[in-house]
Amino acid sequence: MKLKPLADNVVIKATEAEETTKSGIVLTSAAKEKPQVAVVVAVGPG
Repeated sequence: MKLKPLADNVVIKATEAEETTKSGIVLTSAAKEKPQVAVVVAVGPG
């Protein structure tokens, strides 16, 4: 299914938070809640 947003809308897909950092530090559940990372799927023409 291909989405085409109208006006100034943006379609995004949320990604899961990492449980460990690249250096190997384990993140607690409180630290995983703060960052919100997503991938832009489509952007409207407006």
